[in-house]
Amino acid sequence: MEQQQIGARVKNLRKYLKLTQEELAEKCGYTKGMISKIENGKISIPIATLSKIAKALDVKLSWFFEEEEEGENKLNIIKKSERPKVGSKVNEFGYHYELLANRKKFKKIETFIVTVPIDTEKKLPFSHQEEEFAFVIEGAIDLIYGDEIFELEKGDSAYYHGDKEHMFRSKNNQEAQVLVIFIIN
Repeated sequence: MEQQQIGARVKNLRKYLKLTQEELAEKCGYTKGMISKIENGKISIPIATLSKIAKALDVKLSWFFEEEEEGENKLNIIKKSERPKVGSKVNEFGYHYELLANRKKFKKIETFIVTVPIDTEKKLPFSHQEEEFAFVIEGAIDLIYGDEIFELEKGDSAYYHGDKEHMFRSKNNQEAQVLVIFIIN
């Protein structure tokens, strides 16, 4: 889903809830200008930022990415070739997200594949409210969690709470792919 579509959903829901941009910004800890840029599709939205907006608007994170469904599906399959991209190829943290099969009615988890590019050294860690599971699919990463750095290679996994600042940094001058599951509290 494109940034403009995500921004439009933020704007439409904010207006439906009768919130001003300033009120939403205050609830999220952002500026009115940043909310305006998000709503107008002017900036790429990191998942951590969108997570805070989702919490402030009282919706689950995946609501911003899901297509409208007809009826109640008990099975959701997404083929690799049809995997929705979340945002643009490069965002504030340098990550690229691909949405995996999630269910609108299943509010406990959100699943993504995160592509971690080579040039993440200058990026700053972030936090969010969800617990998080990470499984390295390809390559190797440093998981920066608070003041600690953990080396994870293909096949390694980690489970942690997102309220502590964290981020992935690629290793060996190669892009990495990480399966990420947000566990909604």
